[in-house]
Amino acid sequence: DTRFTCDSLRALRAIYSTTRFTWLMGADNLAQIHHWRDWQDIFQLMPVGVLRGPGKGWRRNAHLRRGALPRRGLPRARQGF
Repeated sequence: DTRFTCDSLRALRAIYSTTRFTWLMGADNLAQIHHWRDWQDIFQLMPVGVLRGPGKGWRRNAHLRRGALPRRGLPRARQGF
């Protein structure tokens, strides 16, 4: 069952065990990821890249800049917040 993101990512890693994946998500989803099922596992399974939409800044998501979410797997110089 891959109804949830964490399950889909686990399945991908199991099927393509030698492939290095990066999960890309929008900043709007990052702001509410703490509501997702097993959201912490996503950050443990693979690196996560966060993209902001056109014309959107990080001010609306100031709490994310303060380290509310794990940074493991993201190169420090490329985090952008």
